[in-house]
Amino acid sequence: MFGSDDDNVAQLQLDALNAGTAYVSISAGGNDAGFSSVLTECSKPAWLSNCNGAIDQAQGVINNTLPARLTSLYSSIRARATQAKVVAVGYPRLFNGTDCNAGTWFSATEMSRLNATADLLNTKISTAASSAGFTFSNPTAAFVGHAICASTEWINGLSYPISESYHPNRLGHSAGYTPLVGPQLTGSQVTLSPMTLQRRSRRRTNWRRSSGPTAPVTAGSDRSSSSLPICTALRPVRRPPGPA
Repeated sequence: MFGSDDDNVAQLQLDALNAGTAYVSISAGGNDAGFSSVLTECSKPAWLSNCNGAIDQAQGVINNTLPARLTSLYSSIRARATQAKVVAVGYPRLFNGTDCNAGTWFSATEMSRLNATADLLNTKISTAASSAGFTFSNPTAAFVGHAICASTEWINGLSYPISESYHPNRLGHSAGYTPLVGPQLTGSQVTLSPMTLQRRSRRRTNWRRSSGPTAPVTAGSDRSSSSLPICTALRPVRRPPGPA
């Protein structure tokens, strides 16, 4: 999954917040649950993995450990950004029931359980956010039809470099998250800066199964996760004078 763990946010990003901060978006929880390790385990052939055990362990962390960590993290954010509008961002379902990537062996049952785990994670984030007085932004509906292996993916499947795998790509951010989270933060439509959307020079490869010999599908920066900062300020679009 994408996002950050609570320790990473606390150690590296909270210092950027202060009483003058106007807007904060926060995506954290997936790494606390060890979701990247769970996906790695579940991507293996059934005879080589213990996917159910990995999912059970992650769900245990989400149910029993994560709520207190989120409460602590959200309290730290509010203590620093005392006047900010804060949006806690959830996680989309990664799978649409099809595993088209060469090199992964997700079963239908495993994909269903992984999606359910994302839903569970969102439930805990939503509860903690509400208790802190933050807004929760649920991307589940927005990403329907754009999961891994969809005709228009907003989430990378198994990719090279590996760090791009199972993260939102550029479309996921520009067409998925930004239209959803931006108005919740500012009350207005927002745009990503050219710096955020700039094309990277390196290319990324998504390995997919095909009816013929296995071949990589190589793409440019549309596969880049280009993750927004965990704590970020978005500016409303300035409209010219005149009728709306």
